[in-house]
Amino acid sequence: MNLTDLTFTVSEVASLTDEKVETVKTWRKRGYFTFEKSAAIGWQRFSWDELFSIAVFSEVIGSVGSHELAGFAGGIAPQMADEIRGSAKPYFIGAKHRELGLHSEVVYGADGISHHLKQMLSADKCYGCYVVVDYASIMQRLSEKFAKISEEA
Repeated sequence: MNLTDLTFTVSEVASLTDEKVETVKTWRKRGYFTFEKSAAIGWQRFSWDELFSIAVFSEVIGSVGSHELAGFAGGIAPQMADEIRGSAKPYFIGAKHRELGLHSEVVYGADGISHHLKQMLSADKCYGCYVVVDYASIMQRLSEKFAKISEEA
């Protein structure tokens, strides 16, 4: 079974991301995700990549509470999923400051993280708070949780 061929209901998405159904629905209504609506009237089904986007959004919002950073990191999650399937190790580094705005970068491997953070910390613009998203770890946890739920069903 290929996970990328599956679709998920909002209840399944909520369960797999440890969120409430109403939370996922509210995020969608507020426009944090720009997913295509399925052909079925009245019901939204989410692809694996859309589920992954929501999982990344949930992870970031739960860690730092910035909808803007979470939206950006979640928005590029499908592209990062493709890269992970191609055996890359992508990380999102983001920072947001009222006066400095949003900074975001995708780097590869642990060395890329330390190199980029060193550059940011030595630059004239110091954001003060930085976010690192490990896409591969989120993908692995999501896959493991899906496998466990599938076994129990």
